[in-house]
Amino acid sequence: MKKIKIISILNLKGGVGKTTLCINLASMFKKKKMKPLVIDLDPQKSATMWSQQKGSDFPIDVLPLSLESGPTKFKKDLDSCILEYIPSVVLIDNPPELDSTSQCSCLLSDLVLIPVSPSPLDLWAAEKALQVIKEARLERKGGLPKALFLPSKLQVGTVIGKDLLKTLKEFKEKITPPVYQRVSMVESALAGTTIDNYAPQGPSHKEFANLFNFVYKQL
Repeated sequence: MKKIKIISILNLKGGVGKTTLCINLASMFKKKKMKPLVIDLDPQKSATMWSQQKGSDFPIDVLPLSLESGPTKFKKDLDSCILEYIPSVVLIDNPPELDSTSQCSCLLSDLVLIPVSPSPLDLWAAEKALQVIKEARLERKGGLPKALFLPSKLQVGTVIGKDLLKTLKEFKEKITPPVYQRVSMVESALAGTTIDNYAPQGPSHKEFANLFNFVYKQL
């Protein structure tokens, strides 16, 4: 059986759009005839609540899990979910903190996305997230997980967005196409669906299509 790919969305700071990115990127995988499974590790369970707004009509399978019982139990729970759902790709929505949850996710993941919005606080948090990834690489001794910085919640036409891209290049890791802050993103979440279903002809859908293509090539 082909190895299931695992992607983590990770940052120390909240408010960078982790859940929005996780859900909508998962939906793009589904559009490409791949079966995604979202694992919700955030104690706030935002992804889980988003998926339950329309009941069984939500296009993505989202499962809440916890690391409170330890990494060994979490790994068993994750393996059970994979056996039950048989996904092509698993996307893990991590909590906004760097603890045993983040470390465990990095040890299991093929790829870690680090969303960063145009804020000095985000950059400091992203630097700490990258350090956790590098520690996981050393422990695994195989170059994994790969790290991708993801410029998130940018404002169209602002200088600060361009400055963010310039700063991220200094980390010497790959940078994904950006995702901008748009009203349609908020509206789609309130409607209990994904951006490709809510506004398939809109700019946000195009941005996520570009993001998917970039991420898929890294896998």
